[in-house]
Amino acid sequence: MQTPDTSVAQIARSVGYTNAYSFSTAFRRQVGVTPSEFRRHRAVLPAGLGCAVEVKIQRDAFGGG
Repeated sequence: MQTPDTSVAQIARSVGYTNAYSFSTAFRRQVGVTPSEFRRHRAVLPAGLGCAVEVKIQRDAFGGG
């Protein structure tokens, strides 16, 4: 999510999702906004939150909760 030229589909695959829609749904359920919204507003988030969200989404993708 920190590299703007990486697509949501690429991020989804890299964390174990088979499609971007499933990833976006899980992301929104955990974070409260879509990945695109998160990117647009990332500049106003507290430092480190973006990384914490990415780790949580990745753990959830592999059933790690």
